Amino acid sequence: MGRVKLSIPFGSLWLRPSTNQKGEAPVYVRYFVQGRYLKKSTNVFINPDDWDATKQVVKSKNRQAAKLNGKLKAVKQKIDDMLLAYKGNITYKVVEMMLDGSFDPENEKAANVLFKKYADEVNDLMYSRNQYGYSVYYNNTCYLDQFNRFLANELGKPELRLSEINSDLIDRFVDYKRNYRGNTSIQGLNHALTPIIRTVKYARDNGMLDPLIANPIVNNGYLSTKDRSYNPEVANNKKVHYLTQEQLKKFREYKPRSNSKARTLEIMDIFMFSY
Repeated sequence: MGRVKLSIPFGSLWLRPSTNQKGEAPVYVRYFVQGRYLKKSTNVFINPDDWDATKQVVKSKNRQAAKLNGKLKAVKQKIDDMLLAYKGNITYKVVEMMLDGSFDPENEKAANVLFKKYADEVNDLMYSRNQYGYSVYYNNTCYLDQFNRFLANELGKPELRLSEINSDLIDRFVDYKRNYRGNTSIQGLNHALTPIIRTVKYARDNGMLDPLIANPIVNNGYLSTKDRSYNPEVANNKKVHYLTQEQLKKFREYKPRSNSKARTLEIMDIFMFSY
């Protein structure tokens, strides 16, 4: 089954109301993306009376109408072509890069970005947005350092590019921590994977990484646990959860069946006293 092509943002040519000292107004190309307008100057300035807002063209009464309309069409067509060719999620950031000239074709930008640098920037961004506290930020920094030391010392990849990240590297990092570092706790290993997977997800969502590369890591990167799938957002949540009246009733009525029944009852009594 072929990939479903996402509809591209609506683009238009727009004459800005303000004029310069010559009485000329600039023409912008703009796109409506995720509820907001993004615009770029076309470097075309005309008398407002020479602009046909309905047809989005310079009126023929302007002596340079043909030349200016050709330039406006070329500016917009270049951006439309990039949007049509782009296979990832078309986000506000992706269109912004297309307009300001910093966008590279798919995967080329990721090929020019170091994974460590990008991961550190994502960690800094999440912390600055108060999405987690300093302790989580510090731990993420340490985990990323561990991953990069593994890449450099064990795999000989001191400068891994964002485009080179894949599920195999994640699996080999887990095996390394288990077999050579003695880290066998699934919860601990998942904590170490969190900043890596979060970086990949952020890169995918912002058009930096092909979903075909990112999705296997984002969807299957964490190690499964017996009770539940690992959720880093819940693990990092410091909010206290109290027992409900129904849960407390079940706790009081619970009858342990193990050989250490007396000790279990003692611990339950201690909990009830503290509660």
